[in-house]
Amino acid sequence: MKIFIVEDEIFQLEDVQIILEELGHECIGHTDDPFEAQERIGDLLPDAVLVDIHLHHRKSGIKLAARLKSLFQIPIIFTTTDQSDETMAEALETEPVTFLTKPIHAGDLKAALMMAQNYAKLQQKSSNIEDDLYIRHLEKLVKVSMREILYVFSDSKNYCSLIVKGGKKYTFRNSVTGFLKLLDDTHFIQVHRSHVINLNHIQAYHEGNQSIELSGFEVPVGRAYKQELFKRMKIVK
Repeated sequence: MKIFIVEDEIFQLEDVQIILEELGHECIGHTDDPFEAQERIGDLLPDAVLVDIHLHHRKSGIKLAARLKSLFQIPIIFTTTDQSDETMAEALETEPVTFLTKPIHAGDLKAALMMAQNYAKLQQKSSNIEDDLYIRHLEKLVKVSMREILYVFSDSKNYCSLIVKGGKKYTFRNSVTGFLKLLDDTHFIQVHRSHVINLNHIQAYHEGNQSIELSGFEVPVGRAYKQELFKRMKIVK
């Protein structure tokens, strides 16, 4: 498995990295900054994330986990020394795979990663985002995975274009609002009168020009849609 670690204690980080290597897993990145973590996890899309609940003596790890869950549905494993009822109850709201008490032992981490693998399989089976669409494009029906869709936009009154990961574009006859009805509203949202995006692929929101970045593409955000978008993004303040 490819693991990303969010940890602010250097010795804990090094110990976990060693254990991961011994277990045959790979640490593909680490940071102690929640904002950097969100951006890098969005780029790397690891199989699981180890998140320290208390980063720099604040419970920012919980807020980060909630954000990651809403954006990427990546399995979260919390690490902590705090076992208070209040902290555990707050962390459980983000639906983590499990908790690991520091110092972390190899057997416990091995079991947690097995649980993360199983969690990911269950999520994959239950999520409508796995459904495929068949787009009528250039006189043929082309299968498109909804998971791969970055965004949809209108070319004209009667035609839309769909952009998937990698930048491939499909054009078909429909309206943005009509096509939105075919999508899972858990993952897709209209952000402009002519644009619908896949929330799972958001990498950044640019306040300067009011746009969303999706795997290198920028999509405009209309003033009327901004508030609802921010609710769905669950911004960490």
